[in-house]
Amino acid sequence: MEPNFLVDLVTMSSGRTGSRGGKSRPGQRPVGKEQRKNPRVPVRQMRLRLPIGPRLVTGNVSVTGVGFETEDPIEIAVGERFGVQLAVPDCHEPLDLHAELRHLQYIQPAGRYFGGGRFVDVDELLEYPLFRYIEEASLALLASASVP
Repeated sequence: MEPNFLVDLVTMSSGRTGSRGGKSRPGQRPVGKEQRKNPRVPVRQMRLRLPIGPRLVTGNVSVTGVGFETEDPIEIAVGERFGVQLAVPDCHEPLDLHAELRHLQYIQPAGRYFGGGRFVDVDELLEYPLFRYIEEASLALLASASVP
C-alpha cells in the first residue's frame, strides 16, 4: 500500500526567511529578504521521481515551483527534469507535476541538501487545484501566525 503524501497545511515551517541559507555574496540576493513573487507553503511529504528512483522528501511548494530538502545527495544535475507528486485536499489522486532543477546545495551546519525546481509543462487540469491549495494554505498560515 502506498504511503499518504498529504501536504501539511500549517505544522511545518522552515524558519528561513531567505531563499537560501548562508551569507550573501555580490550579485546574490541578501539572506532574509524574500524576493519571490509567489507564496510558498510547507509540505510535510512529497515524492520526487528521479532517474535513480523515487525519493520521499519534505519541503515547500508554490504555483511556480518546489523546494525540498533531504539528508542524502540526489543524482540529478541542475537543468535536468524530475517529477513531483503530492496530494492536496479535495483531490482524489496526487498531483503529478514536472519540474526542472534550478539549484541543489549542501548546507554544512544543517547536514542536509536543499534544492529547488521550477514547474514546467503544467497540465491545465492541475493548475486550479494547485493554485487553490496554495491560496488556502497561505491563508491558514497567516491565520495561525496571528493567533496569540
